[in-house]
Amino acid sequence: QIQTSDVPTYVTFTYPVDGKEIYHGFWDDTATFIAPKIVTYHRPVMRFSTYFNHASGMRDSLPVYGTASPTTDELGPDIVFYDQGRRLQDNDWVTKEFILTGKVSDESGINMLNSVNDVRGFFVYVNQDIEGKIDLRDYFIYDRNSYTSGEFNVELSLPEAIDTIHFNVADNHFNQTTITLVLNAELYGDVDIENFLVYPNPVIARDNVWFTYTLTNAGIVTLKIFTIAGRSIKTIDNIAGNAGYNQVAWDGQDEYGDDISNGVYLVKAYVQGTSGSDEIVEKFIIAR
Repeated sequence: QIQTSDVPTYVTFTYPVDGKEIYHGFWDDTATFIAPKIVTYHRPVMRFSTYFNHASGMRDSLPVYGTASPTTDELGPDIVFYDQGRRLQDNDWVTKEFILTGKVSDESGINMLNSVNDVRGFFVYVNQDIEGKIDLRDYFIYDRNSYTSGEFNVELSLPEAIDTIHFNVADNHFNQTTITLVLNAELYGDVDIENFLVYPNPVIARDNVWFTYTLTNAGIVTLKIFTIAGRSIKTIDNIAGNAGYNQVAWDGQDEYGDDISNGVYLVKAYVQGTSGSDEIVEKFIIAR
């Protein structure tokens, strides 16, 4: 009610209070979701909105009451991080600006009720930029027909050569998971090829030979294989190399499709980036 004048006359009015989404996903015929473990003496209500076959529907002001179901879940959500389908680990290389994908799962569902200012919030920030927290609730979508797993895709820009990414998420029983991930960012466009290995070495079977290496930035890679006397026998070119770990398989055959004979060989790896290049040579043995 609101008082309209000095005379005690009141006018009653209503107003909507918008809440945060607690579930955003896709389903087929039926849907199930898990609501956060909330205190119900505030008489909360929920609204369901759906869209299907060019038509939409909504049910509003559905009351929430009762108590949370008993649970044995005492663990926070599981999180796996990817960059363009490549699983990220500590000390991996990424480009300065990249799309971070996070796959999140928990048997109790992911809590999307609390803000980034709450320890139960769902957010990410870089280094010590706590004021720059990104609210991942705006990017998270549950997997189809699932109330326990989903993913987010968010664009990050890394300010330093080595950055620490901080993640926070809780499930709907407020079990919390915090993770830090250290990433190396290529800031200047130069490219180096590092940690080049031939596996197995020596090569004693007729299985694939693997060339593995790390790039400090994306580039186009060429592999040239020579005899110890310097005769070129095989070239593998136009290989799209990503920042971080890479691997290339070779069947052990020359340019004519013949198995190369036993002996000592050299492989030269050359990478061309947007504003630089690098090369490295490694020795390996064929002893079948």
